[in-house]
Amino acid sequence: MAAVLNLDMDCVSRLEQYEDDSVEAWFTDGTSICLTACGSAFTRQEKAKKGPDPFGRLPSHSTSSTVHQFTAYASKECRERVCTLLAFRNLFAEQPFLPATLFTNEIKVSENAIDYGVWPSNQQQAVGCNLFKTGLAGEIRFQSSDGCAWVELASHGQTLTVCYLARLSCGDRVGLSGVMETEVLENGLTTPETSREQGSEKTRHQYVWRREIHSTAKTPRAWAHPLSLLMQHRSHDTHMTTTTPDKENERQDAVVSTALPSTLPLSCLHPHLHHTQQQTLRVKVLFTEGVLYRAFFDHQQPFVEALPNQMTVLRSYDPDGRFFHCWSVDDDGSRCVQESMYCVDHTPLASGLHPFSIAGVIGQASRLLDRVRKVGASNVKLCWKAPSPLPSPPSSPLHYTVPGLGRFTVRTNGHVRCVFIDRTIVDFFNTSKTDLNRENETPDLTSRGSGLNFSCPPGFDRGRGVEVARGVWVDQNWCRLFQPNGRYLILSTHHPTSHHRYIEIVRDWCEWLASRPDDGGGEFYQRTIYDQHTQREVLAELSKIERFTAIMTHQLTPSNRQGIGGCGQLNEGCGQPEFPPFVKDALRQTKNIVQDIDTILGN
Repeated sequence: MAAVLNLDMDCVSRLEQYEDDSVEAWFTDGTSICLTACGSAFTRQEKAKKGPDPFGRLPSHSTSSTVHQFTAYASKECRERVCTLLAFRNLFAEQPFLPATLFTNEIKVSENAIDYGVWPSNQQQAVGCNLFKTGLAGEIRFQSSDGCAWVELASHGQTLTVCYLARLSCGDRVGLSGVMETEVLENGLTTPETSREQGSEKTRHQYVWRREIHSTAKTPRAWAHPLSLLMQHRSHDTHMTTTTPDKENERQDAVVSTALPSTLPLSCLHPHLHHTQQQTLRVKVLFTEGVLYRAFFDHQQPFVEALPNQMTVLRSYDPDGRFFHCWSVDDDGSRCVQESMYCVDHTPLASGLHPFSIAGVIGQASRLLDRVRKVGASNVKLCWKAPSPLPSPPSSPLHYTVPGLGRFTVRTNGHVRCVFIDRTIVDFFNTSKTDLNRENETPDLTSRGSGLNFSCPPGFDRGRGVEVARGVWVDQNWCRLFQPNGRYLILSTHHPTSHHRYIEIVRDWCEWLASRPDDGGGEFYQRTIYDQHTQREVLAELSKIERFTAIMTHQLTPSNRQGIGGCGQLNEGCGQPEFPPFVKDALRQTKNIVQDIDTILGN
C-alpha cells in the first residue's frame, strides 16, 4: 500500500487521520507525532529512556519528553518524519498545507496565478487532443488542457488519484475552502475568471505538485467533470457526451473550468483551537499493518473502504457493515476485474491468491465502521475553518481625532479602530444601531466628504459574517477590546456588559460619520452632552448652582435668619422659617435643574 501512497511508511506502525484533518502517528521506536488540523504545528513525544548512564553514574529514569514545534521549522531529528506525515495529511485533507521550507526541491515558479483547471467539455474533444493515456496495469490518466492538473483512474475503477499545481503556503495569503464552481466558457478562456490570471512582470508565484486520493463513490465536485470523462473513456461509450452531435461543431472550443483547492496560510489564525485530544473525533483515514482504510460518514449511510494494495479495493455494502464488495485486478496481464462479495461472519480462509489476509482486512474495516458510529459527529471547531474575529488591515484608512475622547480610524472594508484617551482600544466592524433592528438591511457607512465608501462588501451574510479579504471572514456581531492593563476581551456588540460605553461611542461615531454633510464640517458629539465645550459649560453651570445652593443654605441657617428681611419669621404650625416667594421659586428651579442634569448624565 505504500506504493499507492508513494511515501516511505516503513517506520510507521500506526497512523490515524481524523475528521478535522489532524494526524497522529506512532512509530516503531516508540515515538509519536501529532499534527494539528491545519498542519502548521506538531507535537512530538519521545519514549522514556531508561538505562545506565554512559559516564558510569547511577542509572537514569527519565520520563517521556514532549516537544512542540512549528511544521515549517521542524528540527533535523524529526524533519523527515514530519514531512511524511504532512504528505500523508495532504493526500486526504480538504486543503493542503505546503510550507516552502519543506518543498525546496519541488518548487515551480510561474508568472501567472493558477486557480483553475481547464478540461475539455466532452470525451470526443479529449480524445482528439490526445489527453488520455493508459498505463501498463490498466490505469487511465487524463491530463487537463492547460497542463496544470491530471487525474488517474485505477485499473479496478474505484480509486481516483488527483495531481495539480498548488500554491505554496505563505504568510499573507489566506485560502479558505470555497465553493467548487464549474463553468463552461465559449471560445476558450476569455472571461476575467480565467485559469491563469495575468500578473505583473515582477510577480512570481511558487507552486508544487500536490496529490490527492479519492474514492469514485464520493468524489469532490471539483473533480466530477474529469471523472465523468474518464468513466466514459473507460467504458468506450462515445455516445455519452456532454453535448448533442448537432452542437458539437459549434462548441469545439468550449472548455470546462474547475476551481482548484486553495492552500492554507503559513501561520494559523486560530492557534487557540489546536488540541491534542483526538478521542472524541471520528477517524477518517487509518493506516496499519500496511493496509489503508478510509471512512466516509458525510452520507446518510456511512461506509468504509480498504485498500490492501494497488489492485484490490474492499468497500462495505450494507449499513451494518456485515458485507463487503471486493474489486481485484488479475496480475496475469489480462487486466480483468474480478468482483466478489464477502461476509464478516464467514470470511474466507487464507490462500495464495491474495498476498494479504482478507479476513483480517475485513475485520479491521468492520471495527473502524463501528468506531465511527459510536463516536458520532463532533462539535470541535476547526482552526482552518473558523471565521477571523478581526479583518486584515486593508488600504485607504481615514483617521479622525476627537479632542478629549481619542483617535478613530476607519477602513474601506468597515473595520473601525478606536484608541481612547485612557489607552483602551476597540476593534469594531461597522454595525450601526439602526441595523441591529433591521435584519435584512446592510449597514452603510459613507463618508461623503472624503469620497470613500465604508459600506459592507457584497459578501455580507449575517449568519457567517463579512469576507473582508480573500478567505478572511469577520463576524460583525463581535468586537475586540484591549484594556490598559493588557487584558484581551472578545465582546458581543449586542451585550457588551460593563464595557457598553466604549461600544456606544464607536457606534455613535459611525452614525455621525455616515451623516456628515458634503462639506465635511461639524464636529463629533457637537451640541451634545459629550461635546467637550458643552461639558465645560455644564460643569460651569453646576458649579454656579452649587455655590448658589451653599449661599442659600448658609443664609437660611438659624444663626443667620435675621440677615434676611422678613425671613426670620417662623411658621407657628411647624416651627420652620417662612421663606419669601422669590426664595421658594429659586429653590424650586434649582432642584428641577439638578434633577434634569442628573437624568441626562445618567442616560
